[in-house]
Amino acid sequence: MSLILFYLFLFFLPTQLAHHFFFDFTTISGIRSDYLTPTIYLTDIISLFLIGSGLFAKLKKKPTKKSEIWKVILLLFFCYLLFNSFFVAVNIWAALYKFIKILELILLGIAISRLKPKLKTTVSILSLSMVYLSVMAVWQFMIQKSIGGIFWWLGERAFYANTPGIAAFSYKGSLLLRPYATLPHPNVLGGYLSITFLFIFYFLVSNWRGLNKWLKFYFGISIVLGLAALILTFSRVAWVVALSGLVMIYLDKKINLSKKINGNKNKFLASIYLAIIVSVVLPFFSPNFLIDKFQYWQERVSLIKTTVNMVLVNLLFGTGLNNSITQVQNYINTFPGLYIFQPVHNIYLLILSETGIVGFLLFLLLTIMYITRIFKSPPIFLYIFIQLFILGLFDHYLFTLQQGQLLLVVFTALSFSLKMA
Repeated sequence: MSLILFYLFLFFLPTQLAHHFFFDFTTISGIRSDYLTPTIYLTDIISLFLIGSGLFAKLKKKPTKKSEIWKVILLLFFCYLLFNSFFVAVNIWAALYKFIKILELILLGIAISRLKPKLKTTVSILSLSMVYLSVMAVWQFMIQKSIGGIFWWLGERAFYANTPGIAAFSYKGSLLLRPYATLPHPNVLGGYLSITFLFIFYFLVSNWRGLNKWLKFYFGISIVLGLAALILTFSRVAWVVALSGLVMIYLDKKINLSKKINGNKNKFLASIYLAIIVSVVLPFFSPNFLIDKFQYWQERVSLIKTTVNMVLVNLLFGTGLNNSITQVQNYINTFPGLYIFQPVHNIYLLILSETGIVGFLLFLLLTIMYITRIFKSPPIFLYIFIQLFILGLFDHYLFTLQQGQLLLVVFTALSFSLKMA
């Protein structure tokens, strides 16, 4: 039963069919914020059943005396987040909502990590999801609006190319719609496609001789469609992430890249720390022509600088979970636009700003423990971790939006439970 729920969960992961609960605490300066709004998604309902079935299976097993330090660190992290929500956050209800969401995601990850899903079935369902997402994305791009009809039930929202606030790109003086499919933003769609694309591609290459012609055709079609949709998202970071993933697979075949990284763990960890620091510091030295020419870059640089100022003021405990977005306007001199009502586009800086040094160090400790463990998993999960890490340097949806959070949790948990041929 748990496996059936998991496969169903995988299929609906990139959808956003949900019910929102709008309360007074969900607005900022009178503007409603999706990031603060408690929302129950279809995937949340399936997730709760998965967690319940996992806990039931755990109760049936005899307890072991095996000591696992990560459980102690995780418990400390939960206790700190609870303290942070009640005694640090100004908007306590928004913080508690985020705390409950994090608790759900951790429990979901533990439940999935204890499953033993079939590799071929897992890849087949991910391919099916990528096919319908890609077809929708290409379709939306061609007609320059949402498709409507039955796709509403998968979470597609109504929009046109000229809808205010819609993501678009300029081509020969015209604005063209960037496709959303069933996801909240083209960047999220690009991130989802870049990760699943690499996973399916790795499986196809590694198991080419053992697959029949129909499965080769099916997986091949999903890869081609996924690549086409990925290009149409015009998500530059997703393009870089997908390309870096392909390069890592190539190097894995040529020089056994994962083994070389494993032999230099300290350097690998140091490069991660350095990348986080550079991603925060570099915007302070952005050339003026970049800031003047590209509005999106100007907005991101402004948010990073403002968030750093906020961190310095709230260094020890942060602003409280889910509260940085409500506090950022207090640290900026002028009202530059609606972009200040979104989280900073760097999940590491975002976590630091909301949980302070104490919470961030606990987060880093859990991350280090996971990196140490991931070398025991198939190499593809190391490469996906690197992809997710890069995405986190340039966007916030892995920490703030349902589909990004689930993408992170699922592939992290599968690295414990899935065996690659």
